Amino acid sequence: MGESVDEMLLMYPYLIPAMVYDALSYYHDHQQEVEQHIMDEKLEAVLERNNLLMDATGRLIPIPSIQASSPWDIPLKGGSSSHKKGSPS
Repeated sequence: MGESVDEMLLMYPYLIPAMVYDALSYYHDHQQEVEQHIMDEKLEAVLERNNLLMDATGRLIPIPSIQASSPWDIPLKGGSSSHKKGSPS
């Protein structure tokens, strides 16, 4: 941001100087944690974490994922995945 305390008080008139100084103090004491939280909450990170894409209109689209524990659990074309390795066909 880079604003001075006076500028912040003008931007957020419901704050008092002590609140701004408290927030700045917390930020300086926990800068790495605060910066990581900001990165984690960016749109791209939230979309990736939730397996979503956003189209040009802002609509969220789920990304399908295949979660197979082994190659034998993946459904075969025209068949079922109930056949396990070593089981009779």
